[in-house]
Amino acid sequence: LAGTLIDFTQSSYDEDDEFDYTWNLGDGTNKTGNSSTKENWGFDYTYNTPGQKNVLLTVEGFSEIESTLEDHSQSRKVFIACNFDTPYQDDLVKAIKSACAICGFDANLVSGEKHNDDISHKIISDIRRSKFIIADFTDQNNGVYFEAGYAMGMSKKVIRLIDKEQFESLHFDTRQFNHIPWEHGEWEE
Repeated sequence: LAGTLIDFTQSSYDEDDEFDYTWNLGDGTNKTGNSSTKENWGFDYTYNTPGQKNVLLTVEGFSEIESTLEDHSQSRKVFIACNFDTPYQDDLVKAIKSACAICGFDANLVSGEKHNDDISHKIISDIRRSKFIIADFTDQNNGVYFEAGYAMGMSKKVIRLIDKEQFESLHFDTRQFNHIPWEHGEWEE
């Protein structure tokens, strides 16, 4: 390879995507660029030394995506998804947290934590970091459906609860899943 002019080019699936990238040419040379400016999008390069070279093209942003796919299978965190505007919520959450603690898990509501994050990002982040989620479908809360669906998409186990009186009102898309019906007051000690 030494002394030979080599052409390096890349292509993008979607020309409208903007991203930064780095070429590591395997000899200590790096070339960086941005898809919108096309700097170092394609170029010719001549190696000065003989031998095999490992060339690596790194697209910034993939490291962020990869971090979301981290293994949380050993996590002791549990995400609770439920309607916040109900008179029974405090008692139900207390019962869920207590049951999880007995089993060695730390269950939390996103509303119970102080944070400066966008609430949607916080929810998604907490679901990603959880071993599983417990979702109460009482009152057919759209947020609960979203959070349970997102968790399923992340291959997380979803434990579904619903007020026994509302069991028949479950949406047809989720009716085929097992839901644990509960009754008001049955969690009292």
